[in-house]
Amino acid sequence: MSENEPELEKDVTEAFETESGKKEIQLFDRFDPSLKHVLVFTKAGKPVWARHGDEEVTSALMGILYTMFSIVEETDDELHEIELGGGRKMVYYHVEPLILVAIGFGTGKQMNFELQIVRDQILSLISGGEIIRRYEISSTFDLRRFIHGSERFLHSICDSIETDPAFFLQSIQLVPLQASKRDQIGSILSSCRDPGDQPGLVFSLLCLDSRVLCMCQDKNIPKFHPIDILLLLNLLKNQQSLKDSEVWLPICLPRLEESYSLQAHISYIPESNDRMCLVLISNNRSPDTFHELRKVKDNISNKLVSKKLIHCVLESAENYLTMDAGIPQIKHFMYCSNSNNQVTVPSGFDSDTLARYRALFSMITSGEVKLLYRSNVESVNVVWKTKNFILFAAFGPLVRRKIVIQSITKLLTWLRKKEPDLFATKDYYF
Repeated sequence: MSENEPELEKDVTEAFETESGKKEIQLFDRFDPSLKHVLVFTKAGKPVWARHGDEEVTSALMGILYTMFSIVEETDDELHEIELGGGRKMVYYHVEPLILVAIGFGTGKQMNFELQIVRDQILSLISGGEIIRRYEISSTFDLRRFIHGSERFLHSICDSIETDPAFFLQSIQLVPLQASKRDQIGSILSSCRDPGDQPGLVFSLLCLDSRVLCMCQDKNIPKFHPIDILLLLNLLKNQQSLKDSEVWLPICLPRLEESYSLQAHISYIPESNDRMCLVLISNNRSPDTFHELRKVKDNISNKLVSKKLIHCVLESAENYLTMDAGIPQIKHFMYCSNSNNQVTVPSGFDSDTLARYRALFSMITSGEVKLLYRSNVESVNVVWKTKNFILFAAFGPLVRRKIVIQSITKLLTWLRKKEPDLFATKDYYF
């Protein structure tokens, strides 16, 4: 214990024993304990955003959380995690000038990762460099003004973290498509730049219903991180007005570079009934770049139409089912390819199955164990992690271990056969 710690403890005790302090502590009781709460505020204690609760309650609670953080910081320490009892935790994540707090159930590591995603989503709206610049001008600046009207992206990303396994696996899920057709699309994307133009194009993404069809990027920059791709998909999913016209907007991809924003040209392909979306990202913010990227878009769209690829894509829109693997003992599975950070998940899995997968993943990534087999009265669940893949599988509760082994062997054989259609096994560059 440091010399000034007893004095700090006395100050905190006195503050919390006041009538106002007691009232503020009761705020915790007004939070639904079954929900995962996320609160964001600045180093100066200014509220930014809260996932649940009315503004009066969340603002007051942020004041308490800020006080707790500041007191610990004065001891040259940093607050990371607090056990609240009943399995609930309070987890802090701090990167200047933002402080993010999660309150709910889960491991500290898992909740910390989720807070990183929320911060990434904020940075996609206003770059880290811009936040720091404004914070240096005035430490009490109101970040809420800069994300006003975009709160739906934050709510959506939090929902997706809980319902989409791509997030905790840090992978992307592609639309199943015949490998030769995907390769044709990749070739179109990689050859779309006119050598005479300089649009600064660094990345192109073709999607169907907010799912990835194919990607292509500049070979001279680092490979785009799956989280940045998921942020782009979150934008497409929650901005329906993008379908009305071509859009030119700034966007920060924090896993690539959080200090500044790039420019995104977003358009939907009419021949796909506005289901296929093309995202072109440039590091050139000149207004002329919009028109140059429009030429690129027209070039890509015309080739997709002339080669009749749009019709092929729309026919492949439906995801496959677990039963398509032809292994009746397996109720559901999920397979993640480590080499390309892509995951394939059959349709029809519920929140309970995902929760079990997440729990198994948390256990297998926190130790040396590479294979976990868990059985209960409801199901048998397996996760197997190797250098090349992570496989999750769910079985009925009465399935014997020998049948599990045989079924997983058959499943891996089927997946290896289908891999070219389920994943983009080739990288495309320009």
